[in-house]
Amino acid sequence: MTNYQATYVNRDIAKLFPKLNKINFRRFLTMLSKLSGTILNKSDLARALEVSEPTVRHYLDIVGGTFLWRPITSFENNLTKNLVKLPKGHFRDSGLLHHLLRIHTGWL
Repeated sequence: MTNYQATYVNRDIAKLFPKLNKINFRRFLTMLSKLSGTILNKSDLARALEVSEPTVRHYLDIVGGTFLWRPITSFENNLTKNLVKLPKGHFRDSGLLHHLLRIHTGWL
């Protein structure tokens, strides 16, 4: 699975976004895996990664565009409540999610 992660970052993402900082993006993936299914606060994430909030938005666009992250929108009928609700999301690749979270089972 380490090879899969390295291929995703070093080959696929590097070809699509050649000026991307790979080390920060890997750290972003690890932090995003820990936030899978929870409320996503972009400013806290940017502060933890020591990057700007637009950079975090760009990283989220990348993982969303490569179908690794699924943003979940609010399902409120009221438009005002829909705008206030904080965004959530999930990792789509459960194998990579478990690898990043270092969850290993004994039966494999």
